[in-house]
Amino acid sequence: MQQANRLDQQNEVLDALVQLQRAEARAYIARCRALVDLQTLAAPEPTSEFLVMELAGSCRLGQQAAGNQMVEAERVLDALPRMAAAMADGEFFLGQARIVLAETKACDADLLRRVDAVLMPRARELASTDLRRLVRRTVLELESADEAEARLDSARATRRVTMRPEQDGMGVVNALLTAEQLRQFQTGLAALEARQRLADRDAGLQRTADERRADLFAALPLMALTGTSEVAPPKVVFTVQVPVTTVLERGRQPGFADGYGEISAEHVRLLRPHASLRCLYVDAGTGMPVGEADGVLPPAADVDAAKRRVETMLRAVVHADVDEPQHDPSAALARLVDLRGRHCSGIGCSSTRCDRDHLDPWPAGPTAVRNLDLKSRRCHRAKHSGWSMVRHPDGSVTWTSPLGRTYGRPSPHVPPDLPPSAPPPPPRSQLPRDPEDDESGFR
Repeated sequence: MQQANRLDQQNEVLDALVQLQRAEARAYIARCRALVDLQTLAAPEPTSEFLVMELAGSCRLGQQAAGNQMVEAERVLDALPRMAAAMADGEFFLGQARIVLAETKACDADLLRRVDAVLMPRARELASTDLRRLVRRTVLELESADEAEARLDSARATRRVTMRPEQDGMGVVNALLTAEQLRQFQTGLAALEARQRLADRDAGLQRTADERRADLFAALPLMALTGTSEVAPPKVVFTVQVPVTTVLERGRQPGFADGYGEISAEHVRLLRPHASLRCLYVDAGTGMPVGEADGVLPPAADVDAAKRRVETMLRAVVHADVDEPQHDPSAALARLVDLRGRHCSGIGCSSTRCDRDHLDPWPAGPTAVRNLDLKSRRCHRAKHSGWSMVRHPDGSVTWTSPLGRTYGRPSPHVPPDLPPSAPPPPPRSQLPRDPEDDESGFR
């Protein structure tokens, strides 16, 4: 009896899970329809280019994710109507749809409609492996020679290398290559790894094959630049902003590595023996950089020497934000603006390819750190097309869109821990509002 009850309960839970899958599919199609409606309403406006910013701010998305959602919604409703109808009926699940979209991303709309017509009667009950195989076979059977050539050309044009930080001081590099390039890379990396295996044995090093391949992969660009097969590459600059309390082991605030992101206090301390030192002055109340000391101290002989050098930097200073007479910032000022901004201040934007924008237009607004801000090209254009932005004293920003909607973004900095032996800080630096231009010609 108890066994029968457990079986009944399992069936109830499975039925509930299926209903959740149906609801998820219906919600996805409802979202696609809403996204297409939004684009239709915005299309006549000259500012429709910035709709991704509006969507990113309203739905707590990144701008790239917002743009991808809009493109995908239009593609599903226009070129995959049978799949969309099956999802609206709860008969085709979102996980299945993701496979169809992934396997047909290089197909044009006409081919996709033909694939949709043939695929859907057979695809509803298929799980991932069988569905993926069916989609690939259907595309290959239905495309013409011209379409196959165009699809291959389109796919080859998407080859790229992307990088993103991961947890625990690690990062991921993804390379999308042609089949020929992939095979070439596999063969070459295997040969280099075999050579390194012999070198490790002779040197008494203990590394796994995976570790050797990862170390080789990281060294490949500099090996190519220097024309050497040596794995030990020339020194690379790895810039880390880190509170002195972390270096002195009196606190555990994380550091920030340019081009990567936050790294742990323990990771910072691993780098300490090899690090050159430059003093970066920050606002004691907000943590925002306000100036840099001249010169760089070379790496110390050991950890204790590094600590002593940092101790000599522990002094409170009053730093003046000096206006520069020209439109474009000097190299030193540009570096300070980049250190403070880290990335675009736009809503949902994390681009590091940025204009240095004068918040108050030059020449009425000065070329100074208080009046300069990082913005991607899209966010910069938006500021000149009906959007407005205010930077607050704590470094946070508020954007207001042409629809009157407001979106906030916090400062990328936090107030630093103060060492117990440090003198009291001077009055908080006065960091004015925000700026608005760069070499792009915007004002």
